[in-house]
Amino acid sequence: TKILFNLLSNNNYKYPDISNKKIVLGFVEDFTFDSMLVKDKEAFLELIEYLSKIGVKVKKIKIPEFKKINNLIHSKGSIVNYEAWNYWRSIIVKNLANIDRNVSSRFALGRNIDNLQIKKIKREIMGLKKRVYAKFDGIDSFFMPTLGFKPPSIREMSNEKKYIKYNTLALNSTRIANIFNLCAITMPIKKGNWLSFSLLQKENYDVKLLCLAALLEKKIKKNRINVLN
Repeated sequence: TKILFNLLSNNNYKYPDISNKKIVLGFVEDFTFDSMLVKDKEAFLELIEYLSKIGVKVKKIKIPEFKKINNLIHSKGSIVNYEAWNYWRSIIVKNLANIDRNVSSRFALGRNIDNLQIKKIKREIMGLKKRVYAKFDGIDSFFMPTLGFKPPSIREMSNEKKYIKYNTLALNSTRIANIFNLCAITMPIKKGNWLSFSLLQKENYDVKLLCLAALLEKKIKKNRINVLN
């Protein structure tokens, strides 16, 4: 990952080792975590307990702005939908029926959003972003389950209503990094299982995040922790 990041950023960053006893993680308990099943929550609580034992300080935090940004998008619209519709409009306006319905429906969402509405949405996003970034004070990274639900089966996804449901849930869980310009990295808790955690930091903190992720990965593998009994 570090090599790939250096190539993509056209830099030769150095990645110093960091001590696990100097790390403070902010565990976000009011977003993906609060919608998980009890057994999956227990897996994360056991992981937190393990991290605490090796000296990592885990501080429980709440970030209501994550849910607020999703509510904003669902009620007022998304910049992505607006830009996609307006950029591709000349091509897709007469060919919407030829596009996959799951894609065309998202294009169409931008049709009824005007420039004034987008400006208001951007202002609200900037206000929420400032509040989110303020929560990094004294914290090395946000730490949370990547998703709060088990991925659906292929059969379930063939049902249009269920596809929309799960696609929306997945977008709600992960769009926060894009909208707030956060750098993020995701790692599985255990090989072969869907449960994973994400680390998030402010924009341009990629190197710090990669160093932190490398340390946590090493510690978890070294101790062969099994949080999914």
